[in-house]
Amino acid sequence: MKKGSEKSNNILTINAIFVGGGKGCRDVLRLLTTYPLRRLKIHIIGVADPRPDAPGRVLAEEIGIKTADNYREFFKYPELDLVIELTGNDQVLEEIIASKPRKVKVLDHLGARLLWEIIEIQEDRLILEERLNAAEKIIAVGQLVYRVTHELRNPLMTIGGLTRRIILDPETPYGIRKQMEQIIASVEDMEKAITNICDEVQPIKPHFAPTDIVRAMKSWCKGLRYEGRRHNIEIRCVIEEDLPVIVMDKALIAQVLWHVVEFVMENMDKDCRKLLIQARLCLDEILIVIEQDDDIPVKPPYKGKKQQVQETDYTFLPSKHSHLWMALCRKIMFDHGGDIRIGTRGGKLLVILELPSKPAASEPVARQVEQKRGHKLSNQPTHRRI
Repeated sequence: MKKGSEKSNNILTINAIFVGGGKGCRDVLRLLTTYPLRRLKIHIIGVADPRPDAPGRVLAEEIGIKTADNYREFFKYPELDLVIELTGNDQVLEEIIASKPRKVKVLDHLGARLLWEIIEIQEDRLILEERLNAAEKIIAVGQLVYRVTHELRNPLMTIGGLTRRIILDPETPYGIRKQMEQIIASVEDMEKAITNICDEVQPIKPHFAPTDIVRAMKSWCKGLRYEGRRHNIEIRCVIEEDLPVIVMDKALIAQVLWHVVEFVMENMDKDCRKLLIQARLCLDEILIVIEQDDDIPVKPPYKGKKQQVQETDYTFLPSKHSHLWMALCRKIMFDHGGDIRIGTRGGKLLVILELPSKPAASEPVARQVEQKRGHKLSNQPTHRRI
C-alpha cells in the first residue's frame, strides 16, 4: 500500500484482487472504473473465478485485467495489498485467510458490500452534479433569450407605431400604404413570436398532484391518435395496467409528451407511417418509450438493472439536440426527478421519458384512485437514484 502524489499527498493506492467473478464483481468493477474514489485509488491486479463465463471475469478480460481459475495464483505478486472476497461462501473466506501472505489484508463479502454502497454514493453525487450543471445552463440560456427578446420588443413597437402613423397620414400615397401594411403584418408576427418565447422561458412552477398515470396515458394517447391522423401516421399505444399512482404535474408532462411525439414524427423514416408509444414499469421508474413502429414486439416489464437495459436494448445519443423545446422538456422532467433521453434502436430514432414511480403524497387520494382501477396501492420505493 503506497502513498501517491497524483492530486494530493493523502491519496492511497491499494493493489487488490477479486475472489469470485459473479454479478457483484462485475458491478463493483464497473463502478470503480467509471467513478474513481477521491482519496483512494484501487488498482485491480486480477479476478479469480473457476467459471470462464462468470460476468465479472468476462468484464475483467474485456478491460485488460488478469484472470485466473485459482486465487492463489495472485499471491505471488509482492505488491498485493488486499483480497476482496465476493463469493459469499464462509468456507472460501476461511481458506483465503489461512493461505494468504501475512501482509495481505482480507475484505469479506459484507465489507465489500459496504464498499459497493460507498462507491454508489459517489456515483449518485457525480450524476447529481452533472444534472445541476445542465439545469444551470438551461436557466442561463432562458435568461439570455428573455433579455434578447425584451430588447427586440422596443424597436419593434417603435417601427410598428411609426408605420401606423404613416398609414393614417392622408397625404400618404396608396401604394406606400399597401407596403406599410405589409410591414405592420410582419411586425405583428414578430411580436407574437417574441411573446411566445417570453412565455416559454418564464420559470416553470409544477403543480404536483397524485395522478393515475394509466388513465392519463390513455387520455393522452387518444388525443395523439387524432394528431397522428392529420400527418397520416398510425399511433399504437401499449400501457401496462398496473402502473402505480404517482405525483406529477399532469399538464406539464402532457406538454412534454406532445413535443416528443411531434419530434419523433418529424424525424422518422419517410416510408414508415407507424408510431409506437409504450408505458411500463422498470424497477423504480416508469418508462414512456416513443419510437417508430415497425411491428416491434412489445417488451415485458424489465426485471434487470437499469444500466443493463441501456446496454442491451438501446444506444443513446449525446445531448446534441439543443432545441429550445428540448431544454424546456428536460427541465420539466428534472423537476419531476426524471429525465429525457434520445437514442436509437436498430438504427431507428426513439425517445425515452423517465418518471420516478413514487407513491402519491396524499395516500388516501391515491388509494381512491387505485380502488377505482380495482387493485391495491403500489408499495414502490419512496425515492429514486439520481
